[in-house]
Amino acid sequence: MSYLTYDLTACDIRAIALKTITLFEKRGLSSCLVGSAATILWGVPRVPNDIDLVVMTTAHAQEGLKRLLAADDSDFELRPSRNPRNTYKVVWCKVPGSSYKKCKVDILVPGIMNIPLIHTSRLLQAWDDHRSASLRRPDLREKQYVDAEDINILLSIARRRGMHRRDGVGYLPSSFLSAADVRVRSYVLSYPQSMTAWKAVGFTKERGRV
Repeated sequence: MSYLTYDLTACDIRAIALKTITLFEKRGLSSCLVGSAATILWGVPRVPNDIDLVVMTTAHAQEGLKRLLAADDSDFELRPSRNPRNTYKVVWCKVPGSSYKKCKVDILVPGIMNIPLIHTSRLLQAWDDHRSASLRRPDLREKQYVDAEDINILLSIARRRGMHRRDGVGYLPSSFLSAADVRVRSYVLSYPQSMTAWKAVGFTKERGRV
């Protein structure tokens, strides 16, 4: 069965995200949006085709968390990966009010893809991962350009709101900030016009960064 995701709206994304977060909260589990779905809340207009959610737990594995969703709400369905070599399940959730639309929900946990046990976006990391993807995965490599568009919009929003790198010091792991510094330098090499914006939010030459 092929699910339609191309006509998802921002309201669809918010509704499914809220439903998923609420189900985990009832289990005593905190979670947060990351990636493109989170950028909608900051004002990025592009609507993603799926949702990335980090569940802040070390007591549950990813597959176990997926089974909890399916057990607690019949709108969630677990389907095999399109790659028969993969053993994990893919979570799809029915869009409220629709008889045909469904949205893929990616469940992540701390430690996966360098995600710390805190709330933080991984959009810059996604850009770096997509541009470094295998040449045999042009679909993933193509996503780097969409990531860059979102990053540039978020940079503009961060500047308007007076956000700064120092805001993360003290609660973001130093290893996470250091990795961000490296990725920002790589990003500026690819998009030199973004240097001014990165400096405005605290990534400066004087501090050994951009």
